[in-house]
Amino acid sequence: MNIAEIQIEAYNSKDIKKFIKCYTNDIKVYMLQNNQLLTDGIENLSEIMKSDFDKNTESKSKILSSIIQGNLIVQQEEITGHIKGKTASTVSIYEITDDKISKLWFSGRKVE
Repeated sequence: MNIAEIQIEAYNSKDIKKFIKCYTNDIKVYMLQNNQLLTDGIENLSEIMKSDFDKNTESKSKILSSIIQGNLIVQQEEITGHIKGKTASTVSIYEITDDKISKLWFSGRKVE
């Protein structure tokens, strides 16, 4: 199981400690289309995800497809039970450094 799969498993079980252990201390999360910085640092990510886990207790993420190339993992993901019970799909690009996620880009997020 790769680190992106482990963080999806932690997301689905709402295990914040396991989830945060998947990331470097200086994690940066971006929107790919405009390179907008969404999250900067592990403390910021932890606060955001604790809130998300509390608000979206039924949300589950599923990997639809995955490509691994060097230190990048590209995944097509689907999140059910999120944002008023709707389904969101996205492409996530994970940059891996020392077996942890150091950068993450989201692209093409679609909510139905």
